[in-house]
Amino acid sequence: MKALVIQNAPSTGIGLVGEQLRARGFALDIRDAQHTDFDAIDLGSADLFVILGSPRGVYERDVPWIEAEFRFTRRVLDADRPLWGICFGAQMIASALGAKVAPMGVRHRFWRENDMVVGEAWRGPWLRWHGDQFEVPPGAELLAMSQGVPQGFQRGRAVGVQFHPEVDADMVRAWVKEGQEGLKQDDCDGEALVAASIRECRDVAARLDLLTADILQRCIR
Repeated sequence: MKALVIQNAPSTGIGLVGEQLRARGFALDIRDAQHTDFDAIDLGSADLFVILGSPRGVYERDVPWIEAEFRFTRRVLDADRPLWGICFGAQMIASALGAKVAPMGVRHRFWRENDMVVGEAWRGPWLRWHGDQFEVPPGAELLAMSQGVPQGFQRGRAVGVQFHPEVDADMVRAWVKEGQEGLKQDDCDGEALVAASIRECRDVAARLDLLTADILQRCIR
């Protein structure tokens, strides 16, 4: 089996989700979104498509690669191919399905359980690191929510996840380093967040295994 992964930022890789997919027999084909000819991608060339996170907004459609990725996402959805979107990837799916994606007015950077879940695999705690949020697309099933913010949805064979199941401590450390200015503006303690991530990632494997199994069952059927 093959998973085609769209990576939208150098520091936002597939991380622990990649380990889960490889353990299930997937070979990963990782593409840099900013240097990918999306129109040339054969939708029959992969068993699963994964779109990762980005510090950009999906509504920045004047950015050429974001517009190209949006058209690609619609093509995957129209073809009813298995699709998993994480954070920016989930927002991209929601937008392609006609839902609103917009800034929240605050940025969330913390580990937290979801308070509404379709099943315990979605409970967490999971890392939230985002300033935008999506509305649940028309006709989609809400899978998880935290403090009124949608954290997961499914429509057809597409699943969008707002939180970050893929992160390991090194990834969070890189994000904290890159985001120092924003962390100061938001009075967010980056060192404390890294320390929390080290603790959480020691125990994340079992719940991520359950979440991955649930998502793949929804996408690949």
